[in-house]
Amino acid sequence: LFPFPYAQLIALLLFVFSIGTPAVMASICTSVHWGVMFTVVPVFSLYALNLIARELELPFGKDPNDLPLLEFQDHMNKSLVMLSHDNVDMIPHTRNHDMNFKQLQENT
Repeated sequence: LFPFPYAQLIALLLFVFSIGTPAVMASICTSVHWGVMFTVVPVFSLYALNLIARELELPFGKDPNDLPLLEFQDHMNKSLVMLSHDNVDMIPHTRNHDMNFKQLQENT
């Protein structure tokens, strides 16, 4: 969980931004359409960003966007069981005969 004072400060700043942006845009923009667009888009974007951050803050729950921890654990268990199988520990070996550098050059 995020620190409570930080979350409260973000909520307060979003509220101030939501109140202040229409006032500033009303004094700057001459067209109503541009004023509405320059007000709605940034305010909506910041609220959407805050909601996304809130959703990502706790990824270990039962919500649809949370991480599938049971599937991760099942996959990890299957991988560990696979590593305990006898055929998994196959180590590659090299041939054990003598070959010098001149023989290698001749073979290539």
